[in-house]
Amino acid sequence: MSRLAQLIRRVMRRESVPLGFGVGARSTSPPMLVVAMVSHEQEAQRAIDQGADAIVLSLEAAQGLGEALRGLKAPWGVYAAPSSPTQLAHLREAGLDFLVLRPQESDATLLLAEGVGLVVEPSPAASDLELRLLGELPLDAVLVQAPPPPLTVSQLMSLRRITYLCRLPALALVPPETHPPYLRCLVEMGVVGAVTASLGQVEALRKAISSMPPGKRREERPEPVVPLTAVSAVPPEVPQEEPEDAT
Repeated sequence: MSRLAQLIRRVMRRESVPLGFGVGARSTSPPMLVVAMVSHEQEAQRAIDQGADAIVLSLEAAQGLGEALRGLKAPWGVYAAPSSPTQLAHLREAGLDFLVLRPQESDATLLLAEGVGLVVEPSPAASDLELRLLGELPLDAVLVQAPPPPLTVSQLMSLRRITYLCRLPALALVPPETHPPYLRCLVEMGVVGAVTASLGQVEALRKAISSMPPGKRREERPEPVVPLTAVSAVPPEVPQEEPEDAT
C-alpha cells in the first residue's frame, strides 16, 4: 500500500469515542489532507514545512530532480504518467509513491505496477458507466476540479456524482479563495484532500482545515443487486378439470 493510500485511510477512519471515567480526549486526524503541486525540490520542502501531507510534481520535474527527491519526508507523486517501464523504474528508485493517471492517455499496464499508488483524473464528460467502471480498478482516489465559491447545490451534486459512482475518495483541486465552510462542503461530498498549485496557499489551507470540526463523513454502502434471472416469472398452476363420467 502506498503512503498516500495510508494517509487517505487515516483521514477516512472514524475513531470510536472512548468510554469510562478518567479517559482523556483522543486526538483525531484532520478531516482533509493538503496536497501541494510543485515544480522543484525547494518548493517541495517548503510546502512540507508549511504543512503539506503529500507532493505532486510533473513528470519532467521528477525526472530532473531524481535522487534529490529521496530526502522528502512526505510521499510524492507524478502528475503525468511515465511512458515506459524504464522511466517508472527510475522514478521508483527515487522514491515515487503514487501516480496521477488520465484514462485517455495513460498506458493500461501502469495499473499492474506494484507498490505504487494510483490516482485517476476522470474526464469531465465521463459517463455514469465510465465512472462506475473506475471503481473496479485498483485506484486509491480520483482527482477532481472543485468549483469556485460560492458553491451551489447543483455544483455539489455534480461533485457527489463522481465520488458516489466511483465509490472512491476524491482529491480536489481547490481555488485560491477557500474558507472552512467551503472545505466542509467538499468533505461532505467525499473529498479527502485539498490540492493546491499555489505554494502560498498551503499554510492557509492547513489552518483552515485544522479549524474545521470533525465531520460526519458519508460511508459508502453497496446496494444489493438481484439478477433478473433469479426472479423468474412462474405461471400459476391451473387446476385440471376431471373428465366427466360418460355413464
